[in-house]
Amino acid sequence: MTATAMAVGRRRWLLLGLLSAAMLPIAIDSTILYIAAPSLAAGLQPSARELLWILDLYSLLLAGLVIATGPLGDIVGHRRLLLAGLLLFGMASLAAASAPSPALLIAARGLLACGGAMIVPATLSIIRQVFVSDKERAIAIGVWGGVASGGTALGPLVGGVLLEHFWWGSVFLINLPVVAVLMPLLARYLGRHAPLGPAQRPPLWPAILGIAGVIGLAYALKVLATEPDAPAVLVGIAGLAFLGVFARSQWRDPNPLLDLRLLAARPVVAGALAAFLPFLVLAGFELALAQQLQSVMGLSPLAAAWFLLPMPLSALVMGPLGGRLIGQFGARAILAAALVTAGGGYLALGAYDLVQVLWAAVLTLTAIGGGHGVAMMAASHAIMSGAPPARAGSAASIESVVFELGTGFGIAIFGSLLGAMFLQRMGGAGGATLPPGTIGEALAAAASMEEPAATMLREGARRAFAAAFDVSAMTAGATMLAGAALLFRLTPKRT
Repeated sequence: MTATAMAVGRRRWLLLGLLSAAMLPIAIDSTILYIAAPSLAAGLQPSARELLWILDLYSLLLAGLVIATGPLGDIVGHRRLLLAGLLLFGMASLAAASAPSPALLIAARGLLACGGAMIVPATLSIIRQVFVSDKERAIAIGVWGGVASGGTALGPLVGGVLLEHFWWGSVFLINLPVVAVLMPLLARYLGRHAPLGPAQRPPLWPAILGIAGVIGLAYALKVLATEPDAPAVLVGIAGLAFLGVFARSQWRDPNPLLDLRLLAARPVVAGALAAFLPFLVLAGFELALAQQLQSVMGLSPLAAAWFLLPMPLSALVMGPLGGRLIGQFGARAILAAALVTAGGGYLALGAYDLVQVLWAAVLTLTAIGGGHGVAMMAASHAIMSGAPPARAGSAASIESVVFELGTGFGIAIFGSLLGAMFLQRMGGAGGATLPPGTIGEALAAAASMEEPAATMLREGARRAFAAAFDVSAMTAGATMLAGAALLFRLTPKRT
């Protein structure tokens, strides 16, 4: 059955449901580990640096690999790429759930990113083939994007429910039933796709350089946040060089993997930065807040997930409203107001310790989520309005890559800051002789000590982390306010 034949009749809407369902575990996996981090740290006892790799390798690799796997679908066929991606994602989920060490879990997370990077462009490409009318295609892509956004929002809550009854590996096993159901159904209903000929195949080496550059830069940031290290500096410089070669090749290539020439338009640059900054801040903050709620305040994973829920709910409600406000007041004013709102929320949480007061925390997290939701809508509007209609797909690719890079680097930067501040406070509290790293390591060490030393260590670690969290929240707020000022100047008035 060909894609054209599939476009006729109601079956294409069933296929849309299956393709959207394939995006659900990809989206959930990007946020589910925020809640699972304390349980995972207690079970595997990773170092601070290993924990950050477990959390952010998925997003960093996904951002780089999607650049390559889109054209790869044109070469091998989108059906084959999607089914292979689902199989790899399922196998990697099983490996992650049963990983006996941090190193093996990091490797499994990398494989999850590879599988996800095969699924994302394949589903979107098939939707574009199956829905031939512009109106239906817009609806289909909206459904696909809505499922992805919903999965991202539900990730912490799903993780909380699972961890209330099972061990940390269950957050990965939940992917297996989805994969098991989808693979035979998609194999049955998907049409076959004719691969491109050799002359049409784009080179994939620039994507390899891009991935190497992103991973090298992330590694350098994590190491240098806690200690001066000459090899890390060299790796960071090499990463920047790789990214420079990648950008140069994409700028000059008439058929690039990622059309960076769109960045010559100011609205696209402003939109890309407006997409990167909120994801950078939000990913790092959610990770810190999940640990604060569980390791410091003693909430269960499920209670912590409910505590976080006002943020994604507010973002989902305010995002569409932001689109209407942009039509009235313009993207520049609405974007600045959204970033200031979210930034003010972060500053309030850090300066006044509002996390300890339930009603104040709910209001503040609602403001933060709403600010992020509107900012995301404004960023998308700026990117798409600055790109020619014929290059809308390339503009969307830039936006999706920026989202994933913001998430990955947010965990790397804010996670490293949080770890460095925690170690500094522990040292100042006389904890320099303790195992260095995370609050999870400190609490695990306390569990093997006798009283009153165990209580002293637990309380000292919790105070140190709470202080580090306050610094992280205020840094997030300052970053958002600085971004608001920069983007107000950068974004054209009529965007």
